[in-house]
Amino acid sequence: MMKNLRLGFLFFIILNFTLSGFPANEYKKIYRIGVLAERGKQNCFKRWKHTARYLDYHVHGVAFDIVPLEYDEVANQVSLSNLDFLIVDPALFVYLENKFGIENLATLKNRVGSITTTYLGSVVFSKRDRKDIKDIDDFRDKKIVAISDKSFSGWLIFLSELRNHIINPNNYFAKVGFLEIYDSVVYAVNSGEFDLGVVRTDTLEKMESEGKILKDDLRFLMYEEIKITETIISLLCLVQIFIRNGYLPN
Repeated sequence: MMKNLRLGFLFFIILNFTLSGFPANEYKKIYRIGVLAERGKQNCFKRWKHTARYLDYHVHGVAFDIVPLEYDEVANQVSLSNLDFLIVDPALFVYLENKFGIENLATLKNRVGSITTTYLGSVVFSKRDRKDIKDIDDFRDKKIVAISDKSFSGWLIFLSELRNHIINPNNYFAKVGFLEIYDSVVYAVNSGEFDLGVVRTDTLEKMESEGKILKDDLRFLMYEEIKITETIISLLCLVQIFIRNGYLPN
């Protein structure tokens, strides 16, 4: 029988077990936590391994393993009952909920700079020197790259906006590519291999903070800043489509 999967913020997991202030010496069971690796498996494991160790220490008698997954691997791992918990994007969760009956435990709060937020959206960009690309009318016959056609913030939000303009990407763009990792999407545009890229909000901000790119080298299209409380943060978002607290706005 399929395990009861839960999507959510991992610190809530400890509520399901007996807590202990001491590390477990003898593990009775290993819980596998599948995590969607949008910035690559190595980066994903580095980000989440400390959470697993925290749980190892505080949850008596069990251990936790992080299992980084690409988009095309998630459904298969769920169908094989290889995971106990799962962290994925909203669209993938809805698919898995309907197909396999997984349950939502909590909404992940994302840290952007010094604040945390549940806003999520997309940004479309090109190289800054591409002066021939200014708006959606200039996208025709260009090469565009994204992470996956299953990604909520990395493709589906943008696809929804295309449909609002009655645009079919299959015959509007010269090429549509998918590279599985956000960093690869950004590098493919920077190198000139693709004309346009689509990434989730905060990807470019994080890559710049890591010294991997300069946002000033890029041109952002169809975007606006999101105002959270009284602070304007440097968060780029495709038009006004984003989610908050797990729900799409009307």
